[in-house]
Amino acid sequence: MNVGAAAFLVIVLFTVHEFEEIILVFPWIARHANDPRFARDAWISRRTAYPSTEAVAAMIAEEIILASLVLAIAVWVGALAVVLAVATINSVHLVGHLRLAARVRAWNPGSATAAVTLPLNVTLIAWALIHGANWGWWLTATVLLGVIFAANLKALHGLAPTLQRRISRAA
Repeated sequence: MNVGAAAFLVIVLFTVHEFEEIILVFPWIARHANDPRFARDAWISRRTAYPSTEAVAAMIAEEIILASLVLAIAVWVGALAVVLAVATINSVHLVGHLRLAARVRAWNPGSATAAVTLPLNVTLIAWALIHGANWGWWLTATVLLGVIFAANLKALHGLAPTLQRRISRAA
């Protein structure tokens, strides 16, 4: 598999999962907000940080754009390890959805696609590493990009109220 094909697969899997979150998060919060089993879940515990579907969609769109830029640069320079790093970071996120689903024995926004996309991500990563991808570059890129993506997500959550005001004004 070449770098471009791997990057395409990674961004498609990432985007499908994120669309499930956009579509299901608010109905799920409304249904489970007062259920003590979900009190520790990020969607429930930080529900005031998610002002609207539009704001969540805008935040996710920014994440998709950032991941797409990283993947495009990886394709441009032929850095399969960077593509695998993005897949790895996404896989860690997917495991979180599945852990919550297992803990509370109920689906959550993103867990259905996590159950499908996680095995595909892991298969891609394992196949590439077995077939010669550079383990050192993969681990380094995973740590560096993991820090960047986590900082970006934290900044997005902090900017959510401002984003909501701008969306409301524009509408």
